[in-house]
Amino acid sequence: GVVVVPNTLVKEVEVVDGRVSSLRLVRAEDGKPTEMDRGSIAVDLVVVATGQARLRDLVEAFEGVEIDQRGHIVADAETGATGNPKIFAAGDACNGGKEVVNAVDEGQRAASAINEKLMSVSVGEGG
Repeated sequence: GVVVVPNTLVKEVEVVDGRVSSLRLVRAEDGKPTEMDRGSIAVDLVVVATGQARLRDLVEAFEGVEIDQRGHIVADAETGATGNPKIFAAGDACNGGKEVVNAVDEGQRAASAINEKLMSVSVGEGG
């Protein structure tokens, strides 16, 4: 169910009744957006991978997600859960950039917690 759209950037996340419904796309050249509209694609889940960048404005847009004094996302060390039940964080976003092995370990633990949450939602436990 994953769709990869090369040379494309998200222009806007479209929300209907408080839930993400689609992504408005534009063509990218050399990693930068162009004015060429690529339309919208329907989605029911958006995963944002930020890498090592500290995106304070992005993080602050999500209610319940906290940032510490160093600009790192505050998350549970075992699950990556934040103060927002729909937001998980791990690796450099939380620890500031330790060794790759730390980021991989934290990412795997967060992925397991996300998977558990998605599985519980799919069988009707809510969330």
